[in-house]
Amino acid sequence: MFKNKYGKDKLAIKANLFYQRADDWEADNYAEAYRDTSESNAIQYVGVDNPGGYDAVNIYGDEVLGIADELGGDLIQRPGLGKYYRTGYEEKDLLDYGTQNFKAGLAVHYLFKDDLELVASSNYSNGTTVFQGVNRVSFKGIQFFQHKIELHTKNRGNKDRFFIRAYMTHEDAGRSYDPVFTALRLQNLALNDLAWRQSYQNRWTNRYVSKVQSLEGYPPPPSFPDFRFSFNKQAEVLEANKDQLAVWHQEVREVIDESRYVPGTSRFQAAFDSITSLIITKEGGTRFYDKSALYHSHAEYTFTPDFGEITIGGNARLYTPITQGSIFADTGETRITNFEFGLYTGVKKRLIDERLTLTGTLRLDKNQNFQPLLSPAVTGSFRLSKDNPNHIIRSSFSAAIRNPTLADQYLYYDVGPAILVGNISGYEDLISMESLRKFLNSRNINDIEYIDIPSIKPEKVRTFEIGYRNLIKNRLYIDAGYYFSRYEDFIGFQLAYFGTIQFNLPAGKVYRVSANAQDVVTTQGASFSFNYFLGDQKKSSSNKFVIGGNYSWNVLNTATDDPIVPAFNTPEHKYNVNFSGRELRFFGVEGFGFNVNYKWVQGFLFEGSPQFTGLVPDYDMLDFQVNREFEKIHTTVKLGASNILNNKVFTVYGGPRIGRLAYISLTFNFDEKNNF
Repeated sequence: MFKNKYGKDKLAIKANLFYQRADDWEADNYAEAYRDTSESNAIQYVGVDNPGGYDAVNIYGDEVLGIADELGGDLIQRPGLGKYYRTGYEEKDLLDYGTQNFKAGLAVHYLFKDDLELVASSNYSNGTTVFQGVNRVSFKGIQFFQHKIELHTKNRGNKDRFFIRAYMTHEDAGRSYDPVFTALRLQNLALNDLAWRQSYQNRWTNRYVSKVQSLEGYPPPPSFPDFRFSFNKQAEVLEANKDQLAVWHQEVREVIDESRYVPGTSRFQAAFDSITSLIITKEGGTRFYDKSALYHSHAEYTFTPDFGEITIGGNARLYTPITQGSIFADTGETRITNFEFGLYTGVKKRLIDERLTLTGTLRLDKNQNFQPLLSPAVTGSFRLSKDNPNHIIRSSFSAAIRNPTLADQYLYYDVGPAILVGNISGYEDLISMESLRKFLNSRNINDIEYIDIPSIKPEKVRTFEIGYRNLIKNRLYIDAGYYFSRYEDFIGFQLAYFGTIQFNLPAGKVYRVSANAQDVVTTQGASFSFNYFLGDQKKSSSNKFVIGGNYSWNVLNTATDDPIVPAFNTPEHKYNVNFSGRELRFFGVEGFGFNVNYKWVQGFLFEGSPQFTGLVPDYDMLDFQVNREFEKIHTTVKLGASNILNNKVFTVYGGPRIGRLAYISLTFNFDEKNNF
């Protein structure tokens, strides 16, 4: 802090440095027990005991499969072959779980007057970590740059105030890559999927069909009219000999996989390094190219006439994604830019001795690809007691819009089992997933149905909310609320098949298309929280212990036949219970505190890419922290652990099971007396 010649604060400079290094948990939950199979693939998944393998959650490349019937055979010509999956790669062989993060920031604050401040800041960060979104992604050497300048008035009570700010953000994906797609590239480098299927089928037919037919109890070739009995008997024998079938499948796999790139070998590493160093689509690799940027400006002015308080403002944003086709559809000469802006105003008025506060707002949003939309809102809060400022009932009704994101509009990202695509122009003549499933079972081409998916448009929502809070006898604080939301054009995604049917087989790929719900979608929820202060409420020094907790309920009402996948990804029920203490004395030493927190979350359906769609089961965790404050040296020491019982849980489908995380922290507080 620098002062002027009159001794007043004039200039301040703030610098921050941060570095973190950690070893992340490995995603090694391979079983498919929690996988949701209803929409994630046209072909239903099999169990872990399938002799020909199965599609494990965190093994990539094993999504590729063959089916005896699908290749022109039947139960008589190739008994025991059934469904067989490629040998994939475990995630740990494709990812570096070492996490690093470095951040640096510099900000300059200049006071023109006591209440007018100019701030210029710049921030930089880079890091390496594993990211879980619609897919698992390895961020390696990713970089972010942000620069901001802002002029604003400082707190002036009820006087007029304003701010105007502008910032820009740039990013560089560095050496980031997609591990799922990397596994597929490695497999096809050794043997393409069609050749692998054909080789597997031929070897089974030539060497193992006779062994299957020689199993005890295996029926002779069926003849009319007793063919049903023969097929049923065959199925019984195959089920009874699953272990033997698994041994034979493994023998086939070992021969077919002789050209496979084996993790840990120099051959594998050379291929892996080559694939992950080349850009997706443009160079045939799996590396992301991303030098995208956004530019944002925002201004707001609040003035206080006798009537009340009036706020006006506006913001504008320009997106300039540059990914060379590795994330968005900006390949070749196609260059994507997207501009949007918003204008808003609000009026606040206090009535009935300032116990009633009413606020009305109106906002206009316009994205270059969509029509302008208005969003009005009205809120009100009433203080029920003159003497208790925390005894309040509140209510609001609001209308809002959500413009489709850049991904909703322009995404083009091959994740292996599907291609995730934006939808700025709409799609025609896609094959519905339901009809494709029917076709794969019936082989009747008449079961195929073609559908169109209209272009994406903004999502509109109207929400009603009511709430109540109170501090009872200066001891019990409660807060409760309920909301109900009604969505039109709810944004989610729809699965469909893009391609044709050739030789009685699908020839194409699953598309996950950003889309709007055709039906009205509603959500509702409620929350409740409390804090109970123990001790003598007439003596603030005795308020050292607090019991608290919160509960929330959120539900998406989807009882319709709408084909959209909403990706709500939210548990219906969850709660926390905690007990804390502060300013405690132990063995004659003061300054201790602690906090114990228990959290429970109900299982829910997590919908990401087809590879990462499934059920997250119920989980709970217990956290504990103890701290000590040293007033003389302005230092606080904290020692604790999250998930202290080491209950291995995963919070997103396909993610690692998270265990105990212990930590110790030191916080130093300096003031002017310390000349720092």
